[in-house]
Amino acid sequence: MPRVMVDQGLVNSRDASLLKPGELSKADDAYYKPGDPALWCVPGRTLYNAVPEAGAILGARFLGFDTVADQVVVQVGTGLRRGPATATGAFVDVVLPAVMGGSHLDSIHYNGQHVLTCGLSRAVVMDSTYATRSLGMLANTAPPTLSMITGAGPGFKITANSMITYWIEERVKVAGVITRRNSAPDGAFISFVSANSSTIWKPRITKPATVNTDATHWAVFATATIALDPTNPTAFVSGWPVGAEIGEATIATAFIDDTRIATKDPGFPPGPIYETMAIQLAGSYLNVPRNGSPPIFSTGDVMEESLLVNDVSDKAIVRFCWAEEIDKWPSLNFIKFQEKEQDEVRVVKAVGTGAVVLQRDSAWRIDYLPRPEDAEFNRGRCRSKIPGAPGVVNNPQAAAVISLGERYYLVYVSPVGVIMTDAFSQNVLTEDLDWPAMVNVTALDAANVVVNDAKFQIEVRYPATGSSVCNKVLLINFHPSHLKPGSGGGPRGKCSGPVARPSTAACAANISDLPGVYSAQGTSLYVEWAGTTDPATAVPIELNGASGDIYLSGLGAQAEISRVWIHHGAGAVASTIGGYLTSKNELQADLTQTWTVPAATREANNAPLFGLAEAYVVGAKITAPTTAQCINYFVLDGAESGEAKN
Repeated sequence: MPRVMVDQGLVNSRDASLLKPGELSKADDAYYKPGDPALWCVPGRTLYNAVPEAGAILGARFLGFDTVADQVVVQVGTGLRRGPATATGAFVDVVLPAVMGGSHLDSIHYNGQHVLTCGLSRAVVMDSTYATRSLGMLANTAPPTLSMITGAGPGFKITANSMITYWIEERVKVAGVITRRNSAPDGAFISFVSANSSTIWKPRITKPATVNTDATHWAVFATATIALDPTNPTAFVSGWPVGAEIGEATIATAFIDDTRIATKDPGFPPGPIYETMAIQLAGSYLNVPRNGSPPIFSTGDVMEESLLVNDVSDKAIVRFCWAEEIDKWPSLNFIKFQEKEQDEVRVVKAVGTGAVVLQRDSAWRIDYLPRPEDAEFNRGRCRSKIPGAPGVVNNPQAAAVISLGERYYLVYVSPVGVIMTDAFSQNVLTEDLDWPAMVNVTALDAANVVVNDAKFQIEVRYPATGSSVCNKVLLINFHPSHLKPGSGGGPRGKCSGPVARPSTAACAANISDLPGVYSAQGTSLYVEWAGTTDPATAVPIELNGASGDIYLSGLGAQAEISRVWIHHGAGAVASTIGGYLTSKNELQADLTQTWTVPAATREANNAPLFGLAEAYVVGAKITAPTTAQCINYFVLDGAESGEAKN
């Protein structure tokens, strides 16, 4: 009596007649536990918020803090709401500096604070008091106004055909300390060229319209006196951005005077030097403001103490901030991906010591970030294309990082399947599955990938065929006891599912300090894999596990079946398991017999049956269980009947 195992996961990329022992033709609403070959019925999910939100939850992110309670943040419309990262809770508004546009909430943790973005508006930073502010500051869009005769102070003379350049900086000060500054890009300055050497000038610099509503102060910067080339007085060299501060005032103050004391041609200002970034690029030396504006981005991560993000206004590049200064974004800090066909950056994730940039049609590795202290600021040598790796769907939440052994991998959803890469090679995790037949490829941008560390499983939420929203979950177990060798050389996990579990968002989280998963559906948030029902739907959970074709007497010969055992775990009193056996014969319709066995005790229940067939498929259903239940294996009692057919 052969024992039919259920330990090799779902395989539907091959016909049931080609499945190997332990491979399953069905594994609906099922998952694997670490180190256990049994097929377990998935738990349900429990409601987090008793009071529904005013609108659909579009995104969810877990925010961990060191000194205050962890939070789960959800996007509802153009606003954010937060609640404690516990099994149940209530949401309150996140007070934002501005509305957040977009539909894919993402977050980046850096130094005890979280950068939040939805992809169509400025990112915000939440600190450990749950207060938010805008990331960085907007650059000045206009130069200041300059009057050379209305200022206070002693004044000074300027040699004819010499000049001074002025520009301003908006800033935020907290308790007297500058916490953020903006930049004056090329063109946002004003220069004065003296026509004679005798006039006493008294410069007054008037602030243009304030750009940043949260600015508390502003300052004026100036160059030293610059002598123009006497042989070519029309050659204009502004001196920007090499200068220093000549004065600071509150943001409500209209003007600042240049009160430098000099009889003639004032030198370099004595105040703090304007912050710049100087690099050597292609044999030339460049100097740009250090406090540039961050881009609007939809995805990003931390690499080498910098935020590394995409730029929605230029889809071929990624940008990175000044190291350890998330509000400073020099304009030259970017890496461009040049392709024969136009591509676009969709996901940025740190993997190991570098980063992986997923585009629509390709995947790239970044080994290091160019720095101004490098001998040459080379943005081309730091990136390499990952051979054979396909692109990702258009959703930053369709990728997640996992750790397997001593290596990190990025798992992501592509139109051709679920891919895993270590930034050097790639492996298809769904090579056992008929991916195109399972998913609605045209709606796959809704897909979401979550790594559930507690259950050692990758959870891929996707729109099934015929659906435009995520209504199914594919589970890929990555515990060492459930790994298989992939055709690409890397590991892959056993698959189970699909699980019927509609969701509009999901995220991994520490729920009451234990690893878990939140999911959202409609106006509610749920704790996944808890309880035995799904309150978001009226559909009962039903494990349905079935073998491939079993040829008891070999190919071409019939075998007679008299009994079938289902070995299962103990269930609730009065609970049952529904078994089924499908007989397959040449040129005949398949015949399926069903039966029910009690599940209250942990044992092998048998059913007297009669079957005479070349091949059999044995399966079982556990419907709406009230306790954790599983199928361990099946046993078929059969004997050869008849001779092999020619």
